[in-house]
Amino acid sequence: MTAGTPWVARADMTAPRRGPLTLRRIRVTTSFPFGLFEKSRTFDVEDALLVWPRRGFTCEPPRADPGLQTGEQGTPHHRHGAGDLHGLRELGEREDARGVHWKKSAALGKLIKVERERDDRHQYTLHVEAAAGEALERACEETAALTHQLLSAGHDVGLVAGHHRLRPASGPGHERRVLSALAMLGFEAPRS
Repeated sequence: MTAGTPWVARADMTAPRRGPLTLRRIRVTTSFPFGLFEKSRTFDVEDALLVWPRRGFTCEPPRADPGLQTGEQGTPHHRHGAGDLHGLRELGEREDARGVHWKKSAALGKLIKVERERDDRHQYTLHVEAAAGEALERACEETAALTHQLLSAGHDVGLVAGHHRLRPASGPGHERRVLSALAMLGFEAPRS
């Protein structure tokens, strides 16, 4: 390592609370390279940090939203299952042609439908009631834990909290959106 070489350092920090925090100064302390003594330096910064709620414990999952959600998009037009291939069969009269396997149908000279296993994926919309103080903190922590638990199980999760409305979706990007909405709950400027 030579002097003047840039280094990227990552650190775990514990914030005093959830929500937006303004950064003014960062103090960096290191015992590098020999570990014999520590050196500190303070850097002036002007930035903001959004602290997500801690994931508290959750007692039981809520009831799923009415209507099954299957497939990648979750539209009500596709309730036939989007899991693994279960089998092929001849298309029945007045059946939806969206599930036709066109190559097999062309080879056999009749319409063949693809049957897929139904996903056990459900859709949940979590509600955080308007509260203040410690009750709001507990509600945010429980909702954060429940969101992580449901998304990890492969379900879609939505959120209704204050003026935040997130449609049910899945994936790590959606979990970040839910956690960011929970972090801002109670810190928004009043709407006029």
